[in-house]
Parts: sequence; C-alpha cells; structure tokens
Amino acid sequence: DRRCATLRFLASIPSAWRRFGMAVAVWACLVPVAGATVRDFYFVRAGDGRGLAQNTVTALAQDRDGFLWVGTQGGLHRFDGQAFRLFRADPRDPAGLPDSFVTALSDDGAGGLWIGTYSRHVARLDLDSGRIRRYGAAGTGTGDTDCGRQVAALLADTDGAWVATACGLERLDAASGRRSVRLALPARL
Repeated sequence: DRRCATLRFLASIPSAWRRFGMAVAVWACLVPVAGATVRDFYFVRAGDGRGLAQNTVTALAQDRDGFLWVGTQGGLHRFDGQAFRLFRADPRDPAGLPDSFVTALSDDGAGGLWIGTYSRHVARLDLDSGRIRRYGAAGTGTGDTDCGRQVAALLADTDGAWVATACGLERLDAASGRRSVRLALPARL
C-alpha cells in the first residue's frame, strides 16, 4: 500500500513540477562530473632564465627517448624536463651545427634528429653518439637563388629526408648526401 500511495502522490504533482524535479536530479548527478574538469596543471614560462638562447621558437620535435628538441633563431635546444642544453653553430667546427638559425626538425625513428637551417643546410644529429653530419646546400645548380634560402620543413625517414624550401621539394639521400629536386616551384609565387 505504501508503493501505491507514493505513485498516487507522484501522479498528483503537476507535470511542470515533475519536469523541474527531474532537471534538478539530473543537474545534481552532473555536478560531481563537472568537478573532474578542474585544472590540476599549470604552465610555467621556460624562457631566458631557463636556458633558451632566443625566445622565437621555429621548430619542435620529440625524440624516441622523450627529449623535446626546440629550434630557435639562436640555436638548437634539448629539453630533458628540467633544463635546456644548447647546441650552437661554431664556424671553426666543421663537425658542428651548420647554422644557429634552426628552421625545421624531424626525428627519423632510427636514432637521428634531422635539422633544417635558414642557410639552406641540413644536418643529422646522431642521438647516440652526439655527432652531427652536415649536408650541403640545395643542389639547384648555382645555389644562389633566394627562394631556396631556408629549409621550411623536413620529413625524415631511415633513408634520408624530404626537404621543403620555397623553391620546391627535394629528396636528400642520407648515404650519398645528394639532394635531388622532386618538385620545382617557380621562383616568384
């Protein structure tokens, strides 16, 4: 008889109040879920005081070990979660970074980080040994065209890298170091 009394009571409530009661019940169920969206992370600026040589970030990549590589106009930085380690070009070191203005980065998945620079050079950093192999400027003949001045993008794989410039798309063979034009774009776009 108690159930029947409860049903008679619910039937006697106007439908507008029943809908309002249902809305309040649904809202009460969702409030704990909304609390789960509270932000429990905060951003900390990692600028000059934390080791970036220059604050204009031009490229980002993450290697197989989880290190974050940051390319800037002032060099290549490796971030280990605590601090940055800086790699800069040294004109006296032919085995070093060819240019400090890094424009593109790509991890090849085989222990190498490919680095594109503003001065048309591409380099591969062996992540195990720390050695850098330089690859020359674009093989467009004269090498003096402004449209190919900087490497705009890189896509690396185990055999080499695809190099994009304003002149077009090139394939760089890692073994021979040769760059072959695969797509030429007009000098004036």
